Amino acid sequence: MTWSLSIDPLLPLPAIIALGVIITLVCAYLLFVGMRGALIRSLALALLVLALLNPAVLREDREYLPSTVVVVSDNSKSQQLENRTELTEAAREEIVSQLQALDGIDLRQVSLNDTSMETGDGTRAFSAISNELADVPPERIAGAIVITDGQIHDIPATAEKLGFSAPVHASSQVVKASLTDD
Repeated sequence: MTWSLSIDPLLPLPAIIALGVIITLVCAYLLFVGMRGALIRSLALALLVLALLNPAVLREDREYLPSTVVVVSDNSKSQQLENRTELTEAAREEIVSQLQALDGIDLRQVSLNDTSMETGDGTRAFSAISNELADVPPERIAGAIVITDGQIHDIPATAEKLGFSAPVHASSQVVKASLTDD
């Protein structure tokens, strides 16, 4: 819950300031000469100037929207070498479990396989990310995690072409783990 004070003047602000200066001078004169009831009249006129500012106390109850993270698993033909499929699945499960433990995360998962590659010219991870996040406003995208052997064929030339400004992490631990197992 958030509290704030909003001021929406009923008259132009310079007019209210000018009126406030005039009232201050009149009230100071009335108090100086000792006129009866000058203090009450001064308070009433000050409240009148304050009322012209039209103050309002606002209370906002906000419900925060979750941030969206997409996890992309590469299951293309290059991932079928040695034990890469098992390593990819283990990495995906670990990443997903850690993300699910966080509050405020909308987790989406995409699996890239040969049928999801429309053009047949390699792994299209960034196309899959764009398709999966098409219905999410860019400011709600927290990032993307790609679990792959590093062979992605549609990497955008610039970060602006992603369509969002969140980080994209590529985990090629599958390749490192399969190379060290030998």
